[in-house]
Amino acid sequence: KLVSNYGYQKYIRMDGDVKFAIDQQKIDKEALWDGLHGIFSNIGNLSAQDIITQYHGLWQVEESFRISKHDLKVRPVFHWNANRIRAHIAICYMAFSLIRFLQYKLLKEAKVRFSPEKIRSELTRVQDSILVDINTKQQYVVPSKPSSDAMMIYQAMSKTRRMVPYKLNTS
Repeated sequence: KLVSNYGYQKYIRMDGDVKFAIDQQKIDKEALWDGLHGIFSNIGNLSAQDIITQYHGLWQVEESFRISKHDLKVRPVFHWNANRIRAHIAICYMAFSLIRFLQYKLLKEAKVRFSPEKIRSELTRVQDSILVDINTKQQYVVPSKPSSDAMMIYQAMSKTRRMVPYKLNTS
């Protein structure tokens, strides 16, 4: 009972009540399968190569679920009205679509792969400060200096970022 992980238990033989020993025969039997990988499928009309290709694409589905669960926090839903629940899901789906599009653009334009967390982190650091002249009441924008990764995101989306302070036109 002290060894609770099944992965370990299958290689251990219990001798008596307290003594543990590694079962070398089981290790040798498992070693015959080293380097082999098997895939089971219920799709009968695909070739073995097509099934393997489909299997290799599963990481994208799993990553998409992780993004919606962790980065976008689709659940839990704190709404009780059906329209608000649908709106919440629609907003999360749109955010997911935009993240995937941005990842695509970054890979195509800048040849880099950024996670949704990295994209959000870089873009939230890009800030502008608004200063007000107390005499004239004129407002001025002082942009923060973005990181090189943030600039890569801007460039991938064909956007420019002002780097010097400028007068804010409020009219």
